[in-house]
Amino acid sequence: MDIKYIEFKQAIVKGTESEISEQYGEGWIVLRLGKSSNWLVTRPSDILVDGESYRDFALRFYDATELSPKIFEKFKRDLTKGRMKLF
Repeated sequence: MDIKYIEFKQAIVKGTESEISEQYGEGWIVLRLGKSSNWLVTRPSDILVDGESYRDFALRFYDATELSPKIFEKFKRDLTKGRMKLF
């Protein structure tokens, strides 16, 4: 079982909409800043188990509003010790 934590990332970048979409693609939130060619790109933190997102599950399970490395460590520990099962 492959368990990974994806860190939150955010940046302001320049380019056309198609360039930004091609470079950042799926998993990123892209917002135009004003009428210029500046864009705010954001990738929320996530927990991936065998390539599948468990972000929402972990937030509900631990009654949290933000996914942090600490929650990831709890998730990983609880999963490997059999305290939770994923379907």
